[in-house]
Amino acid sequence: MSQFNIATAQNVVIQVKPAEVGARIGAALLDELIKLLYVYAMFLFLNGNFLNGLGSESITLIYILLFLPVMTYTLWMEYFFNGQTIGKRIGKIRVLRLDGQRPEFLNYFSRWIFRLVEVYAFTPAVGLVIIMASKNNQRLGDAIAGTSVVLLKAHKQIKKMTPISRADKGYVPMYPNAGELSDIDLAIIGTALRYSMEDNNPAPAIAAAEKVSEVLKLDKMPTDPIRFLNRVLADAAFITYADTEIGT
Repeated sequence: MSQFNIATAQNVVIQVKPAEVGARIGAALLDELIKLLYVYAMFLFLNGNFLNGLGSESITLIYILLFLPVMTYTLWMEYFFNGQTIGKRIGKIRVLRLDGQRPEFLNYFSRWIFRLVEVYAFTPAVGLVIIMASKNNQRLGDAIAGTSVVLLKAHKQIKKMTPISRADKGYVPMYPNAGELSDIDLAIIGTALRYSMEDNNPAPAIAAAEKVSEVLKLDKMPTDPIRFLNRVLADAAFITYADTEIGT
């Protein structure tokens, strides 16, 4: 599969792989199954005595409120769960902006609204054709939003950089949520550290440390950005490879 480069705000260029069409279809089918189960549960709920005695306007409003989560499922899941629905999380794929930043609500909204157009105004087949024909496996909504769905691979490079495993029983992660960082996040951290050390320029490490502090929801950025980023990498490797020995 072809790769494409993303230039981040920290002046770091990383290579990412667009998600395969099969992975996106599998994630979409799983999400549709989840929505169907929700709809089925709602029909069972509404077929009881809950609606007895209510007027038509009230019943219509209840139907809208109960089924609104189905229509907006992709939008709010991707927004609140860092570019992933349940299907995408299981398929290890994620929505990412082409500038390497985390998508904002407007990016997710653009993807969602054009998904409705692609799926309901045309057919899902049209979206598949556009994805396969585009350079970065983008559907129309991705192209409008400036996003792509990318593959989250195993953190092989980070694993080699941080020789820590469960064998190190005395090791205690300082940042437990570092395991939630994606390959792309960790690649940015690793590359920023390399640039800072090779060029004797702390700017890339400081910029990366500020962003990582926000992602990890720290009250303030630690005073030593290089030490902080190295610790985050170590914690991520330790948490991610909970049952894996380094070098296997």
